[in-house]
Amino acid sequence: MLALAVVLSLAACSAKPPPLDQELDGVLGLFPGTYSGSAPVPRATDGSTQAIHHKIAPIDAAQFGERVYYYQLSTGGPDGQALQQKIFVFDTGAGREANRMRAWIFAPGQVAANLEQRPGEWGDIDPARLLSFPDACAFQWRAMDDGFEGIVTRDACTFDGRSFGQPVSPDMRYAVHPGRFEWQETLYAADGSVLVSTGGKLVASRD
Repeated sequence: MLALAVVLSLAACSAKPPPLDQELDGVLGLFPGTYSGSAPVPRATDGSTQAIHHKIAPIDAAQFGERVYYYQLSTGGPDGQALQQKIFVFDTGAGREANRMRAWIFAPGQVAANLEQRPGEWGDIDPARLLSFPDACAFQWRAMDDGFEGIVTRDACTFDGRSFGQPVSPDMRYAVHPGRFEWQETLYAADGSVLVSTGGKLVASRD
């Protein structure tokens, strides 16, 4: 009996995490950070660009889930003027079939910039007061050669685009690598026309 117990104990210690858990650990090992790059100036017709910064930081907001991250897109530095603020939540369920990430968006001015610096406010965020999306609009992550990418496709996702006054379908891609963050987004109107687009893949270097 003692020998059997030792064998079972050694087997348990040497067991590897399930593949999806390994993949999730890899994503979360690269996801947080600050990144600096450039992007087209919205509605500019001369091709001008502006410096932008992405900030991704873990926060403790159990009302959303176990793995919760604050995202901020800003100008004037990572702690500068917030252009967009989101909450990202990774599915950690044991029965999940893929590593998926849902998103919630703050309305402009709904919360002050740099929320990750104010832990006293994390528990007060009400998910019902943020813009959310159907389950089909969750990012699905997969491994790449030197990192991971999460995608949402217009074929799978359509949501109520309140600010556009019509249903919206997105093609979105985030990718994280040891030295960079990649971001690509196009929003399509109900008739298939482009509402908003990054104009292709944008790359920001890890600070």
